[in-house]
Amino acid sequence: MIDPVKELLEGAAGGREEVVHAIVARMRLEERTETQMFMAENDAAGVQWLSSVVSDINFGRQPRMSLPDRVNVFLPSSFMRKSPYDLTIIDTKGIHGATDRTDLQKLTADPRAISILCCSFNDAPGQETLSILKGLKDIGSDAMDRQRVALLVLPRADEAIKVIDDSGEPVETVEEGYAYRESQIQSSLKAAELPSVPVIFYNVVEEGAGIVWQQISQQVDQIRLRQLERLERFTDLAGELRTNADAHRIQQARVTLAKEALAIARDYDDIPGSISVAQKRLLQELRASHPSSIAAAAMRNGSWYNLDVHHIVGTGVRADANLRTGEFVSRILGRLDGLENQFASTPEAVALVETLAEDISDWHQEFLVRAQASDETPLSPIWTTTQIFGPNCGAAMAREQVIVRT
Repeated sequence: MIDPVKELLEGAAGGREEVVHAIVARMRLEERTETQMFMAENDAAGVQWLSSVVSDINFGRQPRMSLPDRVNVFLPSSFMRKSPYDLTIIDTKGIHGATDRTDLQKLTADPRAISILCCSFNDAPGQETLSILKGLKDIGSDAMDRQRVALLVLPRADEAIKVIDDSGEPVETVEEGYAYRESQIQSSLKAAELPSVPVIFYNVVEEGAGIVWQQISQQVDQIRLRQLERLERFTDLAGELRTNADAHRIQQARVTLAKEALAIARDYDDIPGSISVAQKRLLQELRASHPSSIAAAAMRNGSWYNLDVHHIVGTGVRADANLRTGEFVSRILGRLDGLENQFASTPEAVALVETLAEDISDWHQEFLVRAQASDETPLSPIWTTTQIFGPNCGAAMAREQVIVRT
């Protein structure tokens, strides 16, 4: 086996600097100046051209392109399956080693994004997927609760028909194999103390992509529907508060709600000290990381795309913040449930409580994001309920991108 780098090192008279210079010269960076490519909409090669171009860029075989951090591909609408939405599809770098990555967490935190985790059929859900989902739970992310995470299981050949059921017999159909495998996946998630997530099966060779596209589109519909329902509830509530003749009862409910909000802020003002050390997550990721990634991070003061020490420590801070506040948030939501029952005869007051409950969940997410941002700044030793929910919670209720264009 020929190792060109080893040959360069053995034949170099000027040492390592000469070898580095020779390697850079072979890259011919002065010729890699292009940052975009165009494809005509009527190009006969179509998707094959696109696949070839992107593959060449990824592996450095395109002589006019450098090695980008990200490739943006713009396609005409005729290349995409029909959708009422303007969608952006992001294909992230594969997971090898550390699963606590900045790019992945930004996507799972995006309220307008669905994160689709891929895994093989026989290994599903897979250790990497479980690690990502456990990480989301630890940091208090709402991505799973709001159905913004899905599992795409990719069976090969006849794997689905070879599934053995509880009686020791093989399944009779592919659909039965899918159903049985999904029950096993959900059982694995439950054993890991994780909520269930939507599971989509897709055999690339034997099945069309239309059904998969439909299932993913339905999840997009659910995300949008939730926001539309919330907006409609706000507008309906505003109209009812303006026109309802029983203003006295509504005003009484608002006073009660404001008092309860102030009582909540008082009762849960003393948040406990640190429960989990911030570096715990970092130690776990270091054990799973490749030595080259650890070395690359060390050479760059902890900042490496595949092992970002600052981000991972920030995740540890956020996980600790969630441990210290998550139970309080659950108790607060429980008290609001009690108020809903108390105001059962006043729909407008119930809507106010429901709105406050949703706001508290959103505020908690914002607080956890702020806690994670402390990975690069000193962390305040004391967090109070007022810092989490705002000072007026009671009164309020009285490197370079390569762009392929078409």
